[in-house]
Amino acid sequence: MAQTTLNYLNNRNLFSTHYLESLVKENPEWKEDVTDAFNRAKKLFNSRKESWSRMDESMLEMFLIRPILKDALGHHFVPQAKVELGARRPDYAFFENDGILSEALEKKGFDDFYLKAVAVGDAKSWKTSLDKKVKGAKGSFEFQNPSFQIDHYLHVTPVQWGILTNGRFWRIYHKDTSYKLDSYYEIDLATILETNDIEGFKYFYLFFRLNAFVKDASGRSFLERVKDESIAYAKKLGVNLQKNVYDAMRVLSEGFFEWKDNALAKDEIGLRDVQENTLKLLYRLLFIFYAESLKLLDRDNPEYKKLSLESIKYDVANKIDSRELILRATTDYWNKLDTLFALINEGSESEKFRIPKNILSIPAYNGGLFDPKRNPFLQNKRIGDEFIAKAINLLAREGKDFIDYSTLGTRQLGSIYEGLLEYKLKVAEEDLVAIKEKGHERWLPKKEAEGKKTFDEIRVGAIYLATDKGERKATGSYYTPDYIVKYIVRNTLTPILDERRIAWKEKGLGERPFLHDILSIKVLDPAMGSGHFLVEACEFLANKLVEAWGEARPEELESVEVAEHDVHWARREVVRHCIFGVDLNPMAVELAKLSLWLETVAANKPLTFLDHHLKVGNSLIGAKVEDLKSLPSREKKEAAENGKKQLKAPTLWDFTVKKHFDELLAKYGEFAAHPDDDLKSVKLKEQEYDTLQKSEINRRLHELANVWVSTYFGAAPPPDEYAQMQNEMNPKDFPDWGRWRGRDWFGRAQEIAGEKRFFHWELEFPESFYEKGAPKENPGWDAVVGNPPWGAAFDKQDKSYLSEVFESYFGDIDSCNLFTEIGIKLVSNKGNVGFITPNTWLYTAQNANARKYVLKNSHPHEIV
Repeated sequence: MAQTTLNYLNNRNLFSTHYLESLVKENPEWKEDVTDAFNRAKKLFNSRKESWSRMDESMLEMFLIRPILKDALGHHFVPQAKVELGARRPDYAFFENDGILSEALEKKGFDDFYLKAVAVGDAKSWKTSLDKKVKGAKGSFEFQNPSFQIDHYLHVTPVQWGILTNGRFWRIYHKDTSYKLDSYYEIDLATILETNDIEGFKYFYLFFRLNAFVKDASGRSFLERVKDESIAYAKKLGVNLQKNVYDAMRVLSEGFFEWKDNALAKDEIGLRDVQENTLKLLYRLLFIFYAESLKLLDRDNPEYKKLSLESIKYDVANKIDSRELILRATTDYWNKLDTLFALINEGSESEKFRIPKNILSIPAYNGGLFDPKRNPFLQNKRIGDEFIAKAINLLAREGKDFIDYSTLGTRQLGSIYEGLLEYKLKVAEEDLVAIKEKGHERWLPKKEAEGKKTFDEIRVGAIYLATDKGERKATGSYYTPDYIVKYIVRNTLTPILDERRIAWKEKGLGERPFLHDILSIKVLDPAMGSGHFLVEACEFLANKLVEAWGEARPEELESVEVAEHDVHWARREVVRHCIFGVDLNPMAVELAKLSLWLETVAANKPLTFLDHHLKVGNSLIGAKVEDLKSLPSREKKEAAENGKKQLKAPTLWDFTVKKHFDELLAKYGEFAAHPDDDLKSVKLKEQEYDTLQKSEINRRLHELANVWVSTYFGAAPPPDEYAQMQNEMNPKDFPDWGRWRGRDWFGRAQEIAGEKRFFHWELEFPESFYEKGAPKENPGWDAVVGNPPWGAAFDKQDKSYLSEVFESYFGDIDSCNLFTEIGIKLVSNKGNVGFITPNTWLYTAQNANARKYVLKNSHPHEIV
């Protein structure tokens, strides 16, 4: 998704921008003389230059597109005859030579026709956007979003490459990434030809000519080489950046402690606060590096350039390279960052900046990441220039080369930062050194390291990062391979989409557009980490949403108010309606938000409000609302029978709960209906959600649930007091709850809930479990996906609770089994669960209960 410094080239993360600007010129092809091809293309372009914009698609193809393909680029192609409206066939099939083309013609009309094609292509009229459906057009594939069309052609034919053009803009797509719809390589051919830029023409000619698609003696085509080498560069960059991010975290943490006015103690609280806020600072810097690389923050604008992170990184690099002294006693860089953060949070037209729109237009991205009220530590503390400069240089450069953030995908960046969550900030109690043994890096007291090879050193009293095991570098992998994530998400969601489409057709096509059915699909990851699976689910559903928009007839869309309907709009809508996640680690939740913001960030739009969909909590420990009627029994059978008896006659509790959820869901509906298209709406959502969370009845329900669960953790209340408290839930009838909050057992229960991060699913996501104040007939999510933690440690009290609540619990159970059970419990009827689990689940006696539970409560569709 990168913009290059070449104004005629728009590389949207198909290749590495760094590779395109620097390394591609090392290829032997770059030395070729392209003058003849340039002259042919220019002659064709100038022949009817004033008429291209007035021609329809077929005329433009006849007079410009086909001649360029044949005479300038040397292609052998078969143009498809015009077929009936709505037919799904590419305009062009490209072949290596006329002989192969002739063989293919014998199979025209059959699937085998494309077997030996090197690419497919599609052409549009000059003024047609390549990213949006033809405005006002009928619901036909002919008028679909062109990017969706080329993706469709790539997935119904065996070819890997696709060409899409409207004569002026020429794009290349690859099958692996075309489903994202905005992953392509684009050339503005008109600009190159009008400016007589022969060197720039190479970026068109070498990438779009026939030889770019034909395999050479090594078995790879030019485009395959560029793609493979771009991937290799991105992987290398990711490895190096992971090391640099680790070092930057240590430097920034040290900077907070070293600034005396911060008055931070190196105790447990100080270390925790500094670690948490250093991560938030790193998240902010990552967002800005990425947004500037996409030009969503306009780094070319002279006014923004003065304030930009890009200008800071260049200044830092110049000073470091020239060995200029950077003081730790000044905060010039911090002050610049503070101003930049405020600009991003409030926008350039805000009261603080008052910059006219015609001079600079930066929207108020907000979202909470840059909000000073939600991040008081970062608002009130400082870091000296020396530490800021070191950290920014680590994040901005690898050696002397600046890092191309756009080369790294959202999920790769999220995984790099997710690795930081394994570390804790510590203070060295003695001199330490780093050693490497059997591939593991760990810290060792210096006095014990005699004769060992060391490569890092920490002085006594200094801060450092280490895992709980004392490792200097965590040995785990935080990056679930993309192909696994894609496989799970697609195979989990596709049957749901297919079923929804069948039901939609049975209701009658004219009732409402199918896009509403897509946006009703709810996807959950109960251990989301950096949000890898949720980002993929967002991309997958966004593709389907663009397709549904393209199929809809204009009259069906009259009620859908949206200024633009490209894939960026679709992603924002999917995140707003469909995506849910939970994680035990608060900073993982913030990172997942960041990942989804990076995926959905759009020019002139605030960041989507996500607090109500991405939450902190222990997915395995919590209470059901129905269970709160009475304290838990230690015997499952007795508890179940008691529950059945209590269900026979409604109680004051039942009426209170129904009334609460009636009111809560009505308010949730109003709150969720607000769009995320402008800052005012996002702020309103934030305020209304905060009001809902702090409402007295909501607080009481959470507190009661905490008391209920805490009986398993040594804080059981007297049964008669619990029953009385439960009957006094309604704030209108019983306004004073202070007498309960003052009880020792009550206070201890809330402390335990905070320590363990109890998560009461029905209270946190009421819209997934209740409607009209009553439990849904089919509660839960349509899809539950993820890579839940394996082998998590549980203490004695955890086990006391888990053994009572989970049927699959047995002995020293793997946490993955418990997540599998919770996934099945949370998915709706006819919904799907897609998880990564260890293969020991299939055959070990230890996992017998887990297998029984799965077979009893679900219908396994596929085990890979």
